[in-house]
Amino acid sequence: MRWLLVLALIVTGCGGGTAVPADRAADLDGDVVRIPAGAFVMGSAAGRANEAPPHEVRLPAYTIDRYEVTVAQYVAFVAATGWRLPGNWDGPVPSLPGNLPVTHVAWPDAAAYCEWAGKRLPTEAEWERAARGDDGRRYPWGDEWDPGRAAVAVDSGPVPVGSFPEGASPYGVLDMAGNVHEWVADYYGAGYYAVSPGDDPVGPEDHGNRVLRGGSWSSPSEWATTTFRDSSHSDVGDDRFGFRCASG
Repeated sequence: MRWLLVLALIVTGCGGGTAVPADRAADLDGDVVRIPAGAFVMGSAAGRANEAPPHEVRLPAYTIDRYEVTVAQYVAFVAATGWRLPGNWDGPVPSLPGNLPVTHVAWPDAAAYCEWAGKRLPTEAEWERAARGDDGRRYPWGDEWDPGRAAVAVDSGPVPVGSFPEGASPYGVLDMAGNVHEWVADYYGAGYYAVSPGDDPVGPEDHGNRVLRGGSWSSPSEWATTTFRDSSHSDVGDDRFGFRCASG
């Protein structure tokens, strides 16, 4: 009984409102953001080599979580499924604030959570469009770096999700620059953009590593751009790795 009470308190204690741009308020459904069908330019000629070439991508409509998946949400998943615990937990109800993004999760953990929630991991293209919108911006909020809009280059670890409402993307999605690197669905290919299809790309065939998007709390600002790409073995968890889900 005590365990169930603690679980309920953690799961319900991760909320909290954040400001949403007025012109995007109608696109929000709870903590899920609806992205309309459309085209955008993916990639950059000004970043690392694996971000090039810039190319137009067309996507059908989809939804993406407004926030990164939290410790509290992952507690509910573990309680319901008996899934393995993240490496930094000290029990099925960890002594961590419930509104922190869950970390130390490998790619299969993230994929399993999203499936349990009736969703899936976003593709790399879906993640980038949700982060940068359709005007090619370098950061979710615009083209100039602003340390007051993201948890980047800090020593204390991730912060509660939604802590930087002024860092929202054009679609009102939060924490897409910094806080945690986010797993996405695609396998990683350094040169994939040169051969990527223009319609709803899903990444290359199995290359071993999976893609991580967005900077983390420990990244330099150059890694917090909307086009930054990294990768890791899918079975590796890290204190910088988290995720969010999508659907559609």
